[in-house]
Amino acid sequence: PEATYHALPRLLMLDRSNEARQPGVLVASGGTADMPVAEEAALTAELMGCQVERLYDVGVAGLHRLLSQNEKLQQARVIIAVAGMEGRGGLRLINRKARDQKERRGPLPLFFSSPA
Repeated sequence: PEATYHALPRLLMLDRSNEARQPGVLVASGGTADMPVAEEAALTAELMGCQVERLYDVGVAGLHRLLSQNEKLQQARVIIAVAGMEGRGGLRLINRKARDQKERRGPLPLFFSSPA
C-alpha cells in the first residue's frame, strides 16, 4: 500500500486496514479556519477503523447549519467538536446536545479547541 498525503491537515497516512469501518463518529468544526484540525481528527478516526460523518463550518455564524443537522447529532455515538476561541458558543451548544443525548443513549462526546 502507498501512503497518501492529505493537504488540508498536512497529514501523511498509510492505511493498511481492509476491515469495514464502524459507524457512529461525527466531526464538527466551528468555522472554516478549524477545518485542518477537524480533518486531522476525522482521518485519524478513520485510520482507527471508524466511519466518520463530517459537519464543517457549523459554529456560531453558521448555527442554522448545525441545527439543521440535528438527526446526525442525535445518531452519533461520538462527537468530536473543533472550534477556535471565537467558536466557544457553538461548542457549548454541541456540548448541551451531546449531554441531552447521553442521558438518552450514552454517547461519548470529545471536544477539541484549535488555536485561534
